[in-house]
Amino acid sequence: MLSPPHDGGRLLEIGCGAGVFLRTMSDLGWNATGIDFSPFAIEEARRNAPRATLHLGTLETAALQGPYDRIVMKHVLEHVTNPVECFERCRDLLAPSGVLCIAVPNIDSVEAAVFARFWMGLDVPRHLLHFRERVLVRFLERFGFEIEHVRPQLMPSTLSESLLLLLPEHLRRRVLGSWLAHALYLLLIFPAAVSYSLGNRPALEVRARKRPRG
Repeated sequence: MLSPPHDGGRLLEIGCGAGVFLRTMSDLGWNATGIDFSPFAIEEARRNAPRATLHLGTLETAALQGPYDRIVMKHVLEHVTNPVECFERCRDLLAPSGVLCIAVPNIDSVEAAVFARFWMGLDVPRHLLHFRERVLVRFLERFGFEIEHVRPQLMPSTLSESLLLLLPEHLRRRVLGSWLAHALYLLLIFPAAVSYSLGNRPALEVRARKRPRG
């Protein structure tokens, strides 16, 4: 998701949260904009990314001023009610040859198969959609994008949090957010990396370029 310096380039992050990514991209030279529906997140983003332009709202309601050279959606697409409208809106906001970067949980991953309803990526009812790689690629191509790459995203939490979800609820509440949960996350970084090297893709990062009309 990170990019080399691009002075003057315009970037939009959908679902910017506390603005940490926006701050990094601003430091790299991007003219960064963020949008989030949470007032608390936007207040945090104002403190963390003071140079970024911020909008409270959704992709459909915010008064965004395109075109953008890059649009980033990190673990946002699984929350949207209408991915068709989302892709169309992103395409309209992108500059010619602009790039769309997406990260989503992969329902075809080993973790999804092993943990089933305890897989952290399922996250019902917050996650409304779940994607397979081929489905997401087909969607993007349908709406005028050329796929540049699809690669796994390093997320040891897909292991650690799924394991914690196996605990009885009263124990899970005590452990979540504790030093024990953090230690479990650290212990699973190496096994997660090994699984990626063997072809497992617990989460997907997709980079797609807007195809010229014609």
